[in-house]
Amino acid sequence: FFLVPIAQAAIVHAVSETLLGRVPSMIESIKAILPKSGRIVLAYLLFVLIIMFFYVPFFLIFLVPYNHPEIALIVVGFVILFIVCFFFMIFFIIKFLFIPHAIVLDNSSILGSLRRSFTLIRGHWWRVFLIYMLIGLLVGIVVSLLGLSGNLLDFLIKPLPGMTEGLSIFIQSILTTMIYLVINPITLIAHVLLYYDLRIRKEGFDLILLAESLGPEKDSVDNLMKI
Repeated sequence: FFLVPIAQAAIVHAVSETLLGRVPSMIESIKAILPKSGRIVLAYLLFVLIIMFFYVPFFLIFLVPYNHPEIALIVVGFVILFIVCFFFMIFFIIKFLFIPHAIVLDNSSILGSLRRSFTLIRGHWWRVFLIYMLIGLLVGIVVSLLGLSGNLLDFLIKPLPGMTEGLSIFIQSILTTMIYLVINPITLIAHVLLYYDLRIRKEGFDLILLAESLGPEKDSVDNLMKI
C-alpha cells in the first residue's frame, strides 16, 4: 500500500523525463515525487477501496445459511451479481489507470487524480483496455518462459552436493524476484507512453505546455511529440 504506488510514481517521473530528452537518476526521480508521496499513497488506497467494493458479493455469499430453503436461488443470484461486479471492477481498473500520472505530471489532488484519469480515458476505454490486455499477455508470456528457465535451472542444481530443499527454494525465490524486477517496469513504462498518447490525441496543445513546464530544454517538446 505504500511502496508500490511510490515506485510506480518514480517510474512515471523517470520515463517522462527521458521522453523529454533528459535521463534522471533513480535518486532524482525519488526526490521529485517525495513531496507528492502522501497524495499518491492516499489516492492509491482510495482506488483499492473502490475496487474492493466489487468483492462484497463474494464475501456476502458466505453469510447465507446453507440450510436456507431457497439457497440454490440465492447462490445463482450471487453468481450473477458477482459476474456483474467483476465487469464493473475491470471497468474502473482501466478508468483509474492513470492516477499516479495525474499526480506526478499534472499535480492533481487525491480526488482530482481519479477524476483526471476517468476523464482522460473517456471515449478511449476499449482501446486502452485492449492495449492493457495485450501488454499483460506479452509480459505474461515472457515471465512464463523465464519461469520455465528457472525450473530447468532448479532441476539441474538439485543433484549438486549440499543442495538442500530449502536452499533450492531460496534460489528459486531469488530468481523469481529478479524476473519480476526486470519485467514489471516494462508494464509501467508502457502505461506512461499510453498516457502521453492519449494526451496528444485529446489535448495536444496542453501537452506542449506541459512539456515546456517540465524543463527548459529546447528540444523537450519535439522529443515528446515524436512518441
